[in-house]
Amino acid sequence: MSRRRNWITGVLVIALVLPVGAMVPSVTASGASVTNVTVGPFMRVCGARFCIGSNAFYPYGATTYQSTSQAGIDNPAGAISLAQSQHLNTIRLVNFLNPHGRPGTAAYDPTTWAKVDRFIADARAANIKVLLDLSDYRAELWNACTDPYTHGWAKFLTFVANRVNSVTGMTYKSDPEIVMVTFAGEPLPVGSHTFTDGRGRTCTISYSTSQLTRFYASIEAKWRSLDPNHLTAAGGLSNIDLPHSGIDWQSIFGNPDNDVCAFKTYGHMFTWLPTGAEYCLLVLHKPWFNDEWGFTQSMGDDVRALFFKAELANNLANGAAGNFYWNANDRISPTTFDVGPGTPLAQAAVVAGAPA
Repeated sequence: MSRRRNWITGVLVIALVLPVGAMVPSVTASGASVTNVTVGPFMRVCGARFCIGSNAFYPYGATTYQSTSQAGIDNPAGAISLAQSQHLNTIRLVNFLNPHGRPGTAAYDPTTWAKVDRFIADARAANIKVLLDLSDYRAELWNACTDPYTHGWAKFLTFVANRVNSVTGMTYKSDPEIVMVTFAGEPLPVGSHTFTDGRGRTCTISYSTSQLTRFYASIEAKWRSLDPNHLTAAGGLSNIDLPHSGIDWQSIFGNPDNDVCAFKTYGHMFTWLPTGAEYCLLVLHKPWFNDEWGFTQSMGDDVRALFFKAELANNLANGAAGNFYWNANDRISPTTFDVGPGTPLAQAAVVAGAPA
């Protein structure tokens, strides 16, 4: 989230005849048609779109971030009520672990995961799906001065996949309420980065292009061995508009265990988006979705609403299979990205952009 900017310089699109409601033949990563697709309760890839059962499904949602008295992981009823008022059908659940906790204990905290259980159960009752984002674990590793791209994730992924929801009794890997699992979006550009741990000690973590690419292939392969049911994505990538980011996004998304391309369109990523969309759709034959984008309230509600409309139009014009803005909540502050009743024009733009 370090490169968020409150401006859009223009809309550059590619021509794609991909109506949101269209049902298209499923394809493999190589482009070969799949003739016998088992139709089950889980969201799956249907060509350039998603399906649940025999129906097309466009995940239209927002992130819930930083619990307040109105909404968040500590107040799922408020978060779900707000999502319903905005005509959202999916919530991206992330930032629920303690980013400064010790990875060996905080990542498995039973109180925290009980809140996730309740949130998923309440979303199910409201007919709202959940995208489960596990990026918090990387944040814990960073803040413990542990390289997240060489540290083994097997224990954590096994814990999540096999967790039994204490409310519904469903194992996470078998729960169709979860439409997708993502792992560690928004990697920093390849190179060296300085972090400070909970004791105030600083450390430098360095990684190469190949290490980052191998990391995503490794954790996605591990998750696929644990859970063959859910779609997976490395996570929303940003910084890839930078000419020297060192992030080999083509290889990361081209990995066969990565089902979907995901982007975060802050700053110049907005105008770079057609490059990524075209590659995913026409070269990888994989759908893509906008994992995260947003604007602060400091812009003013009227200007912000225009920017929301531009983002939604850019996603649609480039053939997005889904969309998540940052973020749904009720706080009023110039620095917050919240969209709620206190920002009626931005909220109206969200409602207007919802799929029919």
